[in-house]
Amino acid sequence: MKAAATRRGLLDAAGVVFATSGYRGCSLEEIAQMAGVSKAVLYEHFDTKRELHGELVEARATELFERLQRAAERGETGEARLRDGIGAFLDFVDEHRVEWRGLFSDSGDPEISATLAALDQQVVAVVAGLLAAEPDILGDPDADPAARALMLEAHAQLLVGAIRTLTAWWYDHDGVSAEFVLDRAMEFCWLGMARIGAGERVGGGPGDAS
Repeated sequence: MKAAATRRGLLDAAGVVFATSGYRGCSLEEIAQMAGVSKAVLYEHFDTKRELHGELVEARATELFERLQRAAERGETGEARLRDGIGAFLDFVDEHRVEWRGLFSDSGDPEISATLAALDQQVVAVVAGLLAAEPDILGDPDADPAARALMLEAHAQLLVGAIRTLTAWWYDHDGVSAEFVLDRAMEFCWLGMARIGAGERVGGGPGDAS
């Protein structure tokens, strides 16, 4: 139990140090100092800074996915599920505000860049799965499966990219409430989805994708 607590403390300390100094600008010694342990103790748990960063990203990503899943199961309508999902994401960012930008930004390290890219696609896949459960949002569920899957993925990419960019903006505007950000996100995302569900299209629908 003590070892597990020490490991959690190291991960929390690493989140703060990565946020303030950046991945490339910090050292394991700095992280050990922040955690209140010796460098030798840190090396008992992690061999490299990259390993520590990777485990921290994985831990935070797991937490985020669990929150998104719980949010998706809560809402009774598609609109409620989308709002709860975006709200869960914003709550997660707010709770990890100190480390958010430093942890999930590109460090310039190729392996870490690949890890973050893979995480990004996991998020897109989760969102696409949530959209797939809402047949009235993106048209006929009986359309060609491959074409509809492509359309779902495209909309998931748009949603994830829009919320990520809005979150980055929110990060730099401390006086803006989470509720304000959530309302703007729903205006942008849900109102457009509602028009699609009503049959409006720009160009072809899922059955016309190629």
